[in-house]
Amino acid sequence: MSRRSLILAVIFMVAIAGAGYFLGAFLQAPGEVLAAIQAPTAHAQAAPMPISPANGSEFVDSDIMLAWSWAPGLADNQLYALRVWAEDRPHQEVWTENSRVSVAEIIDSFSLAFGRFYWQVSVVNLSAEGRYRDMGSEWSDIAELQRLRRPPCRRKPTPTCRIRLGISMIWV
Repeated sequence: MSRRSLILAVIFMVAIAGAGYFLGAFLQAPGEVLAAIQAPTAHAQAAPMPISPANGSEFVDSDIMLAWSWAPGLADNQLYALRVWAEDRPHQEVWTENSRVSVAEIIDSFSLAFGRFYWQVSVVNLSAEGRYRDMGSEWSDIAELQRLRRPPCRRKPTPTCRIRLGISMIWV
């Protein structure tokens, strides 16, 4: 941080925190105040990285496993927060310690035969009581999935076509 940037940061902090309190703290312990200005915030960690399915993937059946990675790994007081939503619908959020989650129930809960679905993941820090404290990372970029219509059954069922009773038939 350049000297000019540091001076501007101090002036900004004086304006925000109140001149008397901040200036008094700065005069008593300037090193500690400068360290606090330069210290990263609790949510400054990079976001988890979505791995699969690939962004823009298409699917028919809702049995989808979402997976991501996060280099630092979870601490004892952290969980992943996974958000899944459909176009024009509010998101559903799941907190988990796993970096792979089946979202079949969530996808089915939107009751959409086809359409666009979106997901993203973050890390949340928990208090000693196990409640939300603050963010442990930024939110990942939004990944998109496209649910396609199931093709209608033809007269002669194909291996991927299901009869209305839920029985799969394979013709030899």
